[in-house]
Amino acid sequence: MRNVLIALKDRGEAARLAAAAAALVGTGARVDVTHVAVTISDRDLAEADGAVAAAVGELRARGIAAHGHVDTMGEWGVARRLVERARASAAEAVVMGSRGLQSVGGLVAGSVSHALLASLQLPVLVLPDGADAPAHGLRRVLVAVGSEDDAGAAAAAVRLLPGTVTELLAVHVPRRVALHAGEAVANPFLEIGETSTAVLATALGHFQAAGLHIGTRTVGRDGGVAAAICDSAREWDADLIVLGPRRPGAWKALVAGSASHGVLHHSDRPVLIVARSAR
Repeated sequence: MRNVLIALKDRGEAARLAAAAAALVGTGARVDVTHVAVTISDRDLAEADGAVAAAVGELRARGIAAHGHVDTMGEWGVARRLVERARASAAEAVVMGSRGLQSVGGLVAGSVSHALLASLQLPVLVLPDGADAPAHGLRRVLVAVGSEDDAGAAAAAVRLLPGTVTELLAVHVPRRVALHAGEAVANPFLEIGETSTAVLATALGHFQAAGLHIGTRTVGRDGGVAAAICDSAREWDADLIVLGPRRPGAWKALVAGSASHGVLHHSDRPVLIVARSAR
């Protein structure tokens, strides 16, 4: 990736998000660091300037061209300002922290993170509170494919990752499917695990067409889909988890506890959420 936007909430995120963006970009990249101030008081603007300057300094120390912006919310709202900044900077991805994504109450109230994820047509790299960017860069990437429809967008997003990536693994966690067994039996419905064969075969085809070599694996789900994905990433020592594309309205499902929300809540490593229509 050559153009990345950091959506910075406060100075406490500066070093971590700068490191995450540095792992995401390639040679000659540009990173724009943006904070949207809710108020225009001298104190708030001074704090915003300090936070942005800290992130820009971290990036420049790594040899990455970085520029900082402090915007004011105005009538647009924080999320809208960030979306406009991403478009103006021709960003290929957005890097942000996970605060606001973990609280159902925050989502119901309309958090900035929720609104930003719902509005952007770009991949979003989320750095959960318990995660750090890999010190050695992105090498091992785990792609969680939920359905055959996810594979093409996931492959397109992974192609944007830097050349440091050496290993890719696509995993599918089978859902439990209820089948009607007939009225004559004691329990007319039986639960079986769906097959991963078609999903992983489709993923393999899309990644091969994109010129990417990827392994495939079916993962059990004793503790739920999100737990299975996080456990697999930990066991395989992935540097990054890639989740399939979000769809219109899909982020409303976070309120009900979707697998994506679970991964963001429990992951101890960065999570890249694929855009609805990959660029």
